[in-house]
Amino acid sequence: MELSARLKGFLSCELNGNPYSAVDPVRLFMYLKNKRPELFFSPGYNAPFGKPCDFVFSVHDLNHIAVKENRSLLKTTYYKHVLLPAIHNARVVLTVSEFSRKEILRWSGVSDKKVVSVRQGISQLFRPDGEVYRRSRPYFLYVGTDRPHKNLERMIRAFDASGASKECDFVITGLLRPRLQKLVTELNISQYVHSLGGVSDEKLAALYRGAVCLVFASLYEGFGLPIVEAMACGTPVLTANVASMPEVAGDAALLADPYNVDELGSGMMRILRDAGGRKEMIASGIKRASHYKWEEAAGFVQTVLDDRM
Repeated sequence: MELSARLKGFLSCELNGNPYSAVDPVRLFMYLKNKRPELFFSPGYNAPFGKPCDFVFSVHDLNHIAVKENRSLLKTTYYKHVLLPAIHNARVVLTVSEFSRKEILRWSGVSDKKVVSVRQGISQLFRPDGEVYRRSRPYFLYVGTDRPHKNLERMIRAFDASGASKECDFVITGLLRPRLQKLVTELNISQYVHSLGGVSDEKLAALYRGAVCLVFASLYEGFGLPIVEAMACGTPVLTANVASMPEVAGDAALLADPYNVDELGSGMMRILRDAGGRKEMIASGIKRASHYKWEEAAGFVQTVLDDRM
């Protein structure tokens, strides 16, 4: 929505139905075949079967085939029989990082010029000034789900093994599934690990501002939006040294091996104890986040689309 609202020369596609439906590519094909637009642009992954007209669409990452735990027969079939042909049929494919661009090129075999990386933007809600979430103790913050590739189990183990629970809490957005709830109980840190459930963007910004740091050590990300949101709010970031995360964070975050619990724990304690280092990370993060603006993203996409019309 942020991107579409800023593009010029495009009309909204008034196509009723569920874009997540398995029949959506067929419905989209029929719609475009009838309307015959000069160019169809989808800011999401939605693409038609075949090539009813020239089109541009987006592929954020290959998570559902790159991560074993996220694969399924339905998803693999979709990638093979819908997404792969669409990448070949599209005029251009947009993605969100150079990491994802290389992944898509390697998987699809299309020419280097067909896939273009576009820097993401973030909401203006995420800024240093504003409401600050308060707790009785300092806290580390994790933003995301507890799906396996998010690596939350190792982050919780690192929080425990480092001894950080003596000084800090660990706050998690979303809900913990029974497996991780059981782990927290077994580690005897239930009183220090707090799951907040779903939060609004306004509350999320306040959570970022109040945190000692964001801990975001996924095993796989096509981009990793919480990294930039946290930086924009003036929050230090501990993230993973794999996939897109070093590219997104640049030199403004502390990187760690997401498979190494001890290294993650050491990173948490380093940020917690080093007030001077936190101050430097805050300044670097705000500067880094300033490059992720929807206006700039839209301008780049507009140029790409205009060149292909």
